[in-house]
Amino acid sequence: MFTESDITFDIIDYSGKIVKTQKVYSQTELNTVNINLNDVANGIYAIRIYNQNSIIVKRFSVAK
Repeated sequence: MFTESDITFDIIDYSGKIVKTQKVYSQTELNTVNINLNDVANGIYAIRIYNQNSIIVKRFSVAK
């Protein structure tokens, strides 16, 4: 999957707007990344995780 590189995380709302972006440097495949979603409204979102070689998109919901 991902190897050592800069990885970007985009949180995308249902309309396709990027509501949050976070970049991290990955040194192995076993990293943990915390993304604070306190300022994101309840709803359905997608997270797009990508570097120069790969992209992963998953859906998730926020319910507070």
